[in-house]
Amino acid sequence: MSEYYVKNTTVEECQEVIAEFDSNQDRSMAYDEFLNMILPATNPSLRNYCLYGYRVPSHYNDKSRPLSVSITSLVIRILEAEKKLCGRRMESRMELFKHVDHAKLKSFNLISRGQTYISMADLIYFLE
Repeated sequence: MSEYYVKNTTVEECQEVIAEFDSNQDRSMAYDEFLNMILPATNPSLRNYCLYGYRVPSHYNDKSRPLSVSITSLVIRILEAEKKLCGRRMESRMELFKHVDHAKLKSFNLISRGQTYISMADLIYFLE
């Protein structure tokens, strides 16, 4: 990250960003996991195009051609935002666990509405 101008980045912050999107928990970010960070998760057609679609030779898939400055800048901005989000999320978790009224099972039951899992509908209902 620091090579591409994401300032004051630690190894721990990089590990947190990777861990957030590392779905198979191999401590690295594969292409499909990278897409989860970069692309909107609610757009399956865009994701399928990037994963499986026909690509013409361009700087997007030709390793001999460098990325443009504008593309690099946008990726840097996303990485910086993810880094900040991971930091704020960790701070919020620490605050939550220090709170005297916090009980993990009680919080889970509140969100899941008594079920053994949290569905997307449950989460949307809770957040609304």
